[in-house]
Amino acid sequence: MAFEVGIHDAWLRLPLDTAADERLSAHLALTEVGRACGLVPLHAAVLTRQGKTVAISGPSGAGKSTASLRLLAAGWSVVAEDSAWLDPLSLQVVGADQGLRVFESSVRQFAPQWLRKPVRRDAHGKWWFDLPSMGGQTLQRLYLLKDEGTGLISPAAAVAALWQASGVPLCAAAQQMVSQSLARVAQHLPVEAVERNTLVAQLSA
Repeated sequence: MAFEVGIHDAWLRLPLDTAADERLSAHLALTEVGRACGLVPLHAAVLTRQGKTVAISGPSGAGKSTASLRLLAAGWSVVAEDSAWLDPLSLQVVGADQGLRVFESSVRQFAPQWLRKPVRRDAHGKWWFDLPSMGGQTLQRLYLLKDEGTGLISPAAAVAALWQASGVPLCAAAQQMVSQSLARVAQHLPVEAVERNTLVAQLSA
């Protein structure tokens, strides 16, 4: 794999030896196009219930998928399990995932009724359940999964958290657009740190 950055452009060259390589290169290209158009990619779970839509972000392994499964059992609908697109002007968010992926142990603990459904597994051995297609929802709050420390965070910390959730753009045009977009989002979207063990109870109250 080779990566080159120019003054106005970036090039990513991947060895397209497998179908997985082709999917990765297509995903990277589409993500950069979306960023350059002003959209913000979110590495987050997005859920909605009764007109309230929230995003849950955190590093891989933080518990987004398990939280989604538990909230699904509590009456929420899953818009996205891990990946979504956010319009910074309207705060409309749409899911980019095709399914909810969780470990078998989580299904047995939090959604045993799903044990009767046909099961397929992803490359990591997680159970895959198809998600229904949903239209855009207005995002009202972003929750950051933390081991400790809760409450609304400062605007500067919110911008940093949004950068972490959206990832690093590869080309100059995308960098400029995302910088402007995230500054706007941080002004209108509350960002709250929450402990993973209390999130479901907080949202289910």
